[in-house]
Amino acid sequence: MALGISDSPDDPSNKLLDVKTQLRWFREIGFTDADCYWKWRELALLVGVKPVTPVNVVQKAP
Repeated sequence: MALGISDSPDDPSNKLLDVKTQLRWFREIGFTDADCYWKWRELALLVGVKPVTPVNVVQKAP
């Protein structure tokens, strides 16, 4: 109990989703080359590249 850890079950709203689903979400919002670079137990490092489009380009003043 010193670390604040109890024997009660985890919060039911804390649901982990599979990497495949999360990578699909990356692609759906415009990321390309999305992949999982590292995974260990419930931890994962997901990486993707978002192409530059005119909408997200900051223009410098002349």
